[in-house]
Amino acid sequence: MRLKKIITLLACLAFSIQFQLSLPEKVQSQQPNSETTSYEVGLNYLNNKNYVQAVKYFKLVIEENPNNSPAYYNLGVAYKELGMSAEAKIAFEKAFTLRSPSNSNSHNNLTSKAAVDNKITEPYHPKTETNAKERDYLDIANIYFDSKQYESAIEYYKNALKVNPYNDFAYYKVSKSYLALENYTEANINIDKALKLSPLNKEYDYFKSQIKNATLTRGEKKSTATKIMNYYNADYYNQKGVESYRSANLEKAEEYFKKSLEIKPNSAKVYNNLASIEYMKDNLDKSMEYNLKAIKYYPEYSDAYYNLALIYKKKNDPIKELECLNRVIELSSSNYQAFYSRAIAYYAQGEFEKAKSDFHKVLELKKDHYATYRNLAIIYANELNPDQAIEYYLKALMHYDDDLDSYLNLASIYMSVDKSKEAIECYFKAINIKPDDSGIFLNLGKAYLSSSNPDNALESFKKASELNSNDPELYNYLGLAYQYKGRYRDARNAFIEAITLNPDRPIFHYNLSQCYLAMNNNDKSMTEFQNAIKIAPKTVQDYIDLAKIFNDREMSDYVIRVLHQGINAHPDSETLYILLADMYEKNGDTKTAKQTLEELIKIKPKAILNSSVKYKMSTYGS
Repeated sequence: MRLKKIITLLACLAFSIQFQLSLPEKVQSQQPNSETTSYEVGLNYLNNKNYVQAVKYFKLVIEENPNNSPAYYNLGVAYKELGMSAEAKIAFEKAFTLRSPSNSNSHNNLTSKAAVDNKITEPYHPKTETNAKERDYLDIANIYFDSKQYESAIEYYKNALKVNPYNDFAYYKVSKSYLALENYTEANINIDKALKLSPLNKEYDYFKSQIKNATLTRGEKKSTATKIMNYYNADYYNQKGVESYRSANLEKAEEYFKKSLEIKPNSAKVYNNLASIEYMKDNLDKSMEYNLKAIKYYPEYSDAYYNLALIYKKKNDPIKELECLNRVIELSSSNYQAFYSRAIAYYAQGEFEKAKSDFHKVLELKKDHYATYRNLAIIYANELNPDQAIEYYLKALMHYDDDLDSYLNLASIYMSVDKSKEAIECYFKAINIKPDDSGIFLNLGKAYLSSSNPDNALESFKKASELNSNDPELYNYLGLAYQYKGRYRDARNAFIEAITLNPDRPIFHYNLSQCYLAMNNNDKSMTEFQNAIKIAPKTVQDYIDLAKIFNDREMSDYVIRVLHQGINAHPDSETLYILLADMYEKNGDTKTAKQTLEELIKIKPKAILNSSVKYKMSTYGS
């Protein structure tokens, strides 16, 4: 019954790759019942930029343990992202107070997230307590600076510098604060320290020249200082724009970004952010215009090239999309998102080996990238490599165990390699995620039937029928389960119900024919067999049904004839070609089997299954 097994395998592995540029983790829906769980859920919401929910869960942590400094810190991050600076400052200050040695506790070892800067990127992970302490000071200082409370900002920047005297950016911000206070001497001293640590920083160098130019009369100095600070306050408006963007207030974000450009008209960063807004509004041409301006002002701006790649993807221009992604990777070889997007682009072009290579590169850079594990699993499944597919689905589920599709696909692969027990476990996990899906219960019943457990199969099919009483496939399998148990009358009734719902499926008539045969009703058995084979097939599945029927009767010539007819009607069906090649091989005609697969590759040179097809051809010899 080799043909039957291949039909099952191909049906199981007809997955499509997930064309998403990113897949954020989902948060468990149940209410957390411990401090640690609340903290983890809060972090998850923070990662997914759902700051309102993040605030809620970090507050739950603090209610349970008022001394949890990471919770206060991340609460501050969430508040800051929501534009609630006063609340953020209070939370950061509390976090800092709790970090002091006299307040140390075991929860200080929990991983926390750092605040996001003025680029729309992922937050960075602090690696040491020293970094965390410095970061606390900087976050509080930044809030004071943004609120134009420059004296308080200076105090906290200097505290950060006591922790890390090599932070050139902190010296720069101290200098900016002193300039705002018109203390030109201290502004010069601190910008010199920043330049000593980072002598090639053009922004620092330009800012120093601006301070030196402020050598006018006292009144003019005030005017000059105000002008310089206004110029650098462009960063303030950009940051406010980012906050509005993350809160999904695109209109307000655009207003802030344009205000920033009025002050600083050559800011590549702001043009890139405006491009992101236009992209969200599906104004692709305007988005491209902004991206090109960003690149004009900063030719090595990898983010702008990445956004251009997204635009070209939407415009269905894969050549330019790949050009931009190649440029991103050239400029930033550690940008895992660029490798991920390029892998998706390669896959869409049928360059499956290149796609796999880039996906593996993503995992080198970011070992917990769930979507990459899943897409590699899909590729290996489509290549008929079940062992690798299983390995990568399991890894994907280690990083995100609430993915329905992964459990269903993994279960199908287990079924294709006769691992019904493992498939059943996957279906139960899928049911926990979506308990009202009749299709999952139907597949669970098939798995039980495959493992010679008709009683549990019947229970599963009955549950499926409660959820969907109009599925003919369900009644077909219900009939098979009854027939397995020798309950032929019940089986007959189930098959008749399947035919009533869909009289054009050959396999339903054939199964009823077999049931009548078991009931010693030869006349009705022959009638239903004739009904099965006289149905004019239309879909690929119809042709597969007929092929299965003739194969079950060991009528291989008819199997080959039906498959040829199916290919003529559906020349794009890889499944029919492979089934036909398998039948020729079964009959000992490996030459024609090889020619059949060669024809498939000729017609579909970039088909998903080509690598496995070529391997199969190599086993036929010359």
